[in-house]
Amino acid sequence: ETEGNGTESEPTFSSEDGKYLGEYINKAYLTEESLNEIRTRFEEESSVKLRHFLNDEWSSKIKAAFTRQDKGDKVGENNPSLDYHVGINEKWKAVGPAHKQRFLQYQEGSGGSALSA
Repeated sequence: ETEGNGTESEPTFSSEDGKYLGEYINKAYLTEESLNEIRTRFEEESSVKLRHFLNDEWSSKIKAAFTRQDKGDKVGENNPSLDYHVGINEKWKAVGPAHKQRFLQYQEGSGGSALSA
């Protein structure tokens, strides 16, 4: 979207949007100053690294879920992950070619929570 002077308008979100996003995202990233800094860095470098992006509550939930799953799959804690099928189940499907980049993607229609192991 552009303004009448030909410059791009600054995207904004409502206080309701900020409140909703704050339920998941570290509030430090939701300030106008942070958003502008992130935008500028992305424009200059074509990427940004956001440390501690999730708030503490969601970061803890996700860490607990993947730690629990890793223990069940017997990976981590100096155990090698050599099995291509580790982590794949009715909720998580492998995406991407194994010889380049493989990751798991949550299948929304599978029922249940993405965080339940």
